Amino acid sequence: MTLEILTLESEKEVDESDLLEHYNFSSPSLFKPFEDHLIDFCNDFSKAIFKDNRIKKFHDIQALAYWLRRSNLMNLKKDFFKSSEGTRTSRGLCFHIAPKNVETIFIYSWICSFLVGNKNIVRVSQQQSKNLEILLEIIKKLFRVKVYANISESNLVVNYGHNDKFNSFFSKLADVRAIWGGDQTIQNIQRFQLRPQGKDLKFYDRFSMAAINSKEFLALELEDRKNLTSRFFSDAYLFDQLACSSPRLAIFVGEENNNKKAKVDFFQLLKNEIIQRKFKISTSLLMKKLTFLYKKSAQGFIKDINFLSNELIVSEVEDLTNFDRENIGSGIFYVINLKRINELENIVVKKDQTLSYFGFTKNEIENLVTCLNGRGIDRIVPIGQALQFDVNWDGMNLLEEFSKRTYFI
Repeated sequence: MTLEILTLESEKEVDESDLLEHYNFSSPSLFKPFEDHLIDFCNDFSKAIFKDNRIKKFHDIQALAYWLRRSNLMNLKKDFFKSSEGTRTSRGLCFHIAPKNVETIFIYSWICSFLVGNKNIVRVSQQQSKNLEILLEIIKKLFRVKVYANISESNLVVNYGHNDKFNSFFSKLADVRAIWGGDQTIQNIQRFQLRPQGKDLKFYDRFSMAAINSKEFLALELEDRKNLTSRFFSDAYLFDQLACSSPRLAIFVGEENNNKKAKVDFFQLLKNEIIQRKFKISTSLLMKKLTFLYKKSAQGFIKDINFLSNELIVSEVEDLTNFDRENIGSGIFYVINLKRINELENIVVKKDQTLSYFGFTKNEIENLVTCLNGRGIDRIVPIGQALQFDVNWDGMNLLEEFSKRTYFI
C-alpha cells in the first residue's frame, strides 16, 4: 500500500487503522540525526529539482534546491553537533501544518525535522499552485525509489481542508506540532490535544520592514541603486508581499532632505523594476487595495497615498503609536522617516519579525539590537535576503526544537 501522499476529501476516505498499520507511528524513529541516508535523500531531492526544467521561473524552488545540497547540510550538521553537552536524538513524530501563502516553507519545516531523525506528517494546502504541484511530484518519485522505502514509510504528506477529525487524529500522534499559517490557524489547531509530552512550535502572523540609510543610498552609482531595488523587489513581490518576512514598511533614515530625495528615487527605480519584470495584478485586487487604503486613511493611520502604479502604492504613515500593521500586500508600502536607526526602539513591537537593511554598519545594527532589548525583530538581514530561509527562524533554532537532548553524568 502506497500512502506517502494522500488527498483526503472526506472522513470516509481514510481508515485510521490502515494508517497506523502502514506507518507504525507509535514506534521509535528509524533514524539518528543527520545520518548519511537522510543527507543522501536531501541531496537527491536537490538534484531532482535542478534537473526539472519547469523550476527555472520559480526562484523560491531554486533557492530550496541550493539549501538542500549536501555541502550546506554538512555545515548544518557540524553546527548541530558542535555542543558536547548531552546526546542529541529525534523527538519521535512531528505534525506540520503548512501555510498556504508561502508553500515552500513546508519543505524547510519538514526537512529540519527529517534531518534530526523524526517521523513526519505534513498537511499541505488544498489550493495547490504550479510550484507546489512540481514539488509534490518530485517528492512522490523519490519516495518510490527502492533505497528510500524506509523514508517513505516514515513520512506522510496529506492534503485536506478544514477537518476536525483529521486534525485531532494527527495531533494525538504527535510529539511535536509545527503550526505555520497565522494566529487564527494556531488557535484552531491548538484545540486538538497532543500527546502529553508533546510540544507546539507556533509561527504567528508577523510583520517585517526595511531600513535604508538615505545618505548611503544617494551616494551609490545609478546601477548600484538599480541592483538594490531589484533585490528589494525579490524580498517584497516573490510571494506577493504576503510572506511573514516580506517588507511592508519602508524606513528612510537620515537628514530630512536626504530622506525625501532617497524615497522618491528608490520608489521610482522600484516602479521601473516592476515594469521590467512585467509584474501585474488584477483589477479586482487593485480595487481591494484602494478600498483598504482609503479605509486606513479614514481611520487616521495614513496621511498621504502616492499612487505610482497599480502594483506600487506608497503610503506615508505619520504616527506609529497605534499603528496596527495590517497590510493586504500586493505592492502596498507604508513609509516613515527617521533621523537615526535607533529610533526604531520606539516603533518595534513583538509582532515584528524581519528587518532588512542597507547602508548601516555592524556596530549600528548591534546597538539597535541592544536598544530593542527584546521588544521585537528576530532577524536582521541585508536587503535581498529577507526570504532566505535559515534554521534560526522566529527566534528559534528549528533543528534544536525538533530534536531532543538527553543529559547524563
